Amino acid sequence: SSSEIDSLQKQLTHYQFNESMLSQNLEQLNQKLLDVCRECDEFRENNAELILSKQQLQERLQQIDEIQ
Repeated sequence: SSSEIDSLQKQLTHYQFNESMLSQNLEQLNQKLLDVCRECDEFRENNAELILSKQQLQERLQQIDEIQ
């Protein structure tokens, strides 16, 4: 019957809308994940630089101690 067809078409439209929303959400999540990965990489680099600076500072302090 035509009412059944109408009902099915409405359902289909609803599913297509949901699918579209899910697709957009997935894209946004992927973008956020990429941003987080980039921030983690930057953090690792900064951390490595800080560790190196700390080691250099400790070596310099040790040299000063040995001189005195």
